[in-house]
Amino acid sequence: MTTSGKPAFTGLAPGAGESADAWHDFLQDLKERGLPSPLLVISDGVPGLIAATGQAFPKALRQRCLIHYADLGIMPTRPAEPLAAALWVAERPA
Repeated sequence: MTTSGKPAFTGLAPGAGESADAWHDFLQDLKERGLPSPLLVISDGVPGLIAATGQAFPKALRQRCLIHYADLGIMPTRPAEPLAAALWVAERPA
């Protein structure tokens, strides 16, 4: 997403897995095509992506995706259910 709030498609590539090497190659390709360091990277908890992001964009902040928290049942059930409902409502297009 841009700083003005508009979605931005940055890249798509086939991958053999979610290892740090696979993610590094993908992120390096984006950098070589001119992608500057993002301010914030929001991702699930995949260790390979976290490691590769830290190498490719060391100044970028990282945040765990809240929807993944709700979907994966990491939160206790009682607070997770209303939070999940609120997140999904907020994410649906109007």
